[in-house]
Amino acid sequence: MFIASLPRTGTTFLHELLAQDPHARSLRAWETLRPGRWPADIGRDPDPRIKMVQRPLKLLRFVFPRFMHEFDPEGPQECGRLLQSTFVLAGETVPMYRDWFLRQPAEVIEAAYREYRQQLQLLHWQH
Repeated sequence: MFIASLPRTGTTFLHELLAQDPHARSLRAWETLRPGRWPADIGRDPDPRIKMVQRPLKLLRFVFPRFMHEFDPEGPQECGRLLQSTFVLAGETVPMYRDWFLRQPAEVIEAAYREYRQQLQLLHWQH
């Protein structure tokens, strides 16, 4: 299931609500930041990527306590973060980025979404 909407319309709330279903599997925050795993880590419990994400978050909360919203590395997370590695994501708050983004040909956007799809497939395969 994919949730798509304009910013600030309740998609995060809806995503977190749907993630409460015990029969559904939502994407975890640590997976969006570290989607791939080393072959040696397959089957390790807990997944070592969780600690890899927790350490820098603790530092960010310490350095920027007022600017860091609550972020549970093991909690549900929207998959938009997976697009960060492609540099194709909504940048409406940064005019220079928005202008750059709007000048990109369709092939650039399509390539980014192909990579995004591959990341989702990788995460699905791991479970």
